[in-house]
Amino acid sequence: HFLQQLCQLGAAVEVLNANLVTFSNNTFRRNAAKKISGERVNVITDQDTLRGGAIYINNIRSAECLCKVVLKNRNLFVGNHAAIQGGAISFRSAAFEDVDNSSVFTNNTAGIHSDAISSFAHRPRFFMMIKSHRYSTLMLTGPR
Repeated sequence: HFLQQLCQLGAAVEVLNANLVTFSNNTFRRNAAKKISGERVNVITDQDTLRGGAIYINNIRSAECLCKVVLKNRNLFVGNHAAIQGGAISFRSAAFEDVDNSSVFTNNTAGIHSDAISSFAHRPRFFMMIKSHRYSTLMLTGPR
């Protein structure tokens, strides 16, 4: 269980260019990606931080890294917060997959957008399929 962790990126877990990461039957509760100093958020200077209240994923695919992140077996995300985006999960990667569609997101919040899951694409082409109403908010942003 990940409880009340505080950090500027992925308060409970930050995934950085990992070949395969699997989250199975975890609870992420009341974690926060926010300024530790208590300063006010500046969207311009803080735009690359303060994301992913529970999990921040930054996987850049390459020949050396398959960079796959999998959720399965009912992961719970409850009451997590990110000062900018992705109250529960923020990812900057090709995608992640909830293989059995069992993750539950409840009362997660974000200061700017995407209370549950947020993304900004590493490359202009990217795809993610949402299979369930459990994802209450989804904001996809990327190059225009």
